Amino acid sequence: MPAVLPAFFMAMSFVADFDARISENLRACGIRLSSPCTLGAAVSGGADSVSLLTALSHILPPAFGLCAVTVNHNLRPEEETAGDAAFVQDYCASLGIPCFRSDIPRGAILEAVRLHGASLEEAARDARYACFERCMADHAIDFLCLAHNRNDQLETLLMRFLSGSGVASLSGIQMCRDRYLRPLLDVTRADIERYLAEQGIAFRTDRTNADNALLRNRVRNVLVPLLDGQFGGWSKALLSLAAKMRDDAAFFDGELEAARKRCRFTVDAAGSGRIGLDAASFCREAKALRVRLLFDAADALPRCDGGRARGPAEGRIPYAFFSRIAGMKLRSGWKESCSSLSLHVDGGQLIIERNMEAAAEGGFFLVVRKEGRFRIGPLDVAVVSAGSPDDTETAALVLELQGAGPEASLRLPGLSFPFIIRSRQPGDRIQSAGTAERSVASVLDGWKCAEKKDLIPLIQRLDMQGQPVAAIWGAALGYKNWVVKY
Repeated sequence: MPAVLPAFFMAMSFVADFDARISENLRACGIRLSSPCTLGAAVSGGADSVSLLTALSHILPPAFGLCAVTVNHNLRPEEETAGDAAFVQDYCASLGIPCFRSDIPRGAILEAVRLHGASLEEAARDARYACFERCMADHAIDFLCLAHNRNDQLETLLMRFLSGSGVASLSGIQMCRDRYLRPLLDVTRADIERYLAEQGIAFRTDRTNADNALLRNRVRNVLVPLLDGQFGGWSKALLSLAAKMRDDAAFFDGELEAARKRCRFTVDAAGSGRIGLDAASFCREAKALRVRLLFDAADALPRCDGGRARGPAEGRIPYAFFSRIAGMKLRSGWKESCSSLSLHVDGGQLIIERNMEAAAEGGFFLVVRKEGRFRIGPLDVAVVSAGSPDDTETAALVLELQGAGPEASLRLPGLSFPFIIRSRQPGDRIQSAGTAERSVASVLDGWKCAEKKDLIPLIQRLDMQGQPVAAIWGAALGYKNWVVKY
């Protein structure tokens, strides 16, 4: 009996120290226990997120609103993914904590991989964060805590190093970014598992963690053990490098802001898909800043996914493309393009805009700035104004399908230039009754569009916050239209 008591007190001491560490990291992120707010925890059911929720339940005063958010990616068999979500819901119920569950339609993430050419990890992350954003808005969550830990930080830094990332990416994962907090970021996975073991708390294990076809798993299961065995102290050196890169990134951020002003960086009205820079001023900047200005411009362009963040521009446009342009002498009449962007010099302005060609295989993306006739995927479309522009009740833009009757047209009252006509993207949502929303995929499933889903145009507004989908032009392919009334 005497031998048991010291072990018990040691366990309780470890748990208390762990909780104190999480509390201190919350304070470092600006969360004060004396100033209650609503905190969410993203919980997958794995050891990291279960330990995070457990610690938060220990340290947050009753005045705080604590809830859990769990996302079912539907990438593994139903019994596994639904089982993870059910485990999280049951654990939250045992703690008396509300749990908000989001289920991504099965196949949606794989479809995003096909349409965008992204990796499975990237597509899953995009879908997950879209669920987070909706849940935070729906339930008035002030901050969402994520369960990234020290091991995740090291794996991420290795992955970014292997992909040739720049200063900002080699800064690593930040403990605080916008409304996302990572209070476990300096905690090792070993300590996390010990924390749960000391309390007898179960967690789920994702069997795909052993699948070395995924890059992160290869880094975790192959590269990290090799470094541990052959290069003692590598992790400390890598974290030191990340700290230095954060300092450098902060310096470049300040320089970039100054360069934007010197180059008179301008965004066309309503974020129409066109960025302007004074070409002469641009060419006088240091090359490193010229490259960053181009990436900055690419990030400022409207997205074809309803305004959701899709990660840094470096992940979509090759660094070599912008580096080559940054080394050129840009004169009037100069033009250059890649698969998604077009750049040219006109009237002393360097103009950066989205290409009007297909944004992805099987898809299309067009920024419409004025009346005219356009080729959109397989459709020949005319955009015309109707009614009086001074009369808000009659003013509208009309999309007409060439060679078809008026029944194929789409009338959009209140829509103004510029706007986007594009193919659907996974995760698209459209307003239904009141403030409720429906997924575009479910609307099209109801229409029984089958193989025509990717050909039906969506209309996306650029003159409203969030750049919402304003209409589904089903009549262009023989279906009905879905028009949002504002």
